[in-house]
Amino acid sequence: MSKKVKAVVMPEQGKIEIREFPFPDHLEDGAMIVRPIMSGICGTDKHAFRGESVQYAGTEREIFGSYPVIPGHESVAVVVEITPKARREMEFYGEALSEGDRVVISPDIVCGYCYQCRHGFHYTWCENIESYGHMKCDAPPHLFGGWAEYMYIKPGSHVCKIPAEISDEIAVEGSFRSSK
Repeated sequence: MSKKVKAVVMPEQGKIEIREFPFPDHLEDGAMIVRPIMSGICGTDKHAFRGESVQYAGTEREIFGSYPVIPGHESVAVVVEITPKARREMEFYGEALSEGDRVVISPDIVCGYCYQCRHGFHYTWCENIESYGHMKCDAPPHLFGGWAEYMYIKPGSHVCKIPAEISDEIAVEGSFRSSK
């Protein structure tokens, strides 16, 4: 029997429920799985719950959210499984990653290939931006939010190792919104 993962899901506006998902049985090259220790509740989560799920509203880059999602984009987590490519490339400052490392996850994934990414525009202008806590969870590997027992971190994501002297409470407050 395959391992199950519990997660908080927003299936639609105004609803929250606990669902079970299969633990990912495959990691894409450059991906990893983490176990969230803490995950903040952001104003964005409150807005998504209310159905106000437009990010960057009023700009040319409005992104309209959809359901169902596993919320949680400000997370402190422990690396559980990691591919060799992610071990080398995913840490924001270039440090090697290992199982057991505590990390904060940059919530936004940019493609690096669109015109805006190639020409140094702010990350919010990426034509293919995705954000943890706002990606639909209705297809494998499902676990794209920190309000779950495990979280799937996609290739192209960035994390920062948390120094031992920084507590989980401080780290979750300082979860970053940055990208290379």
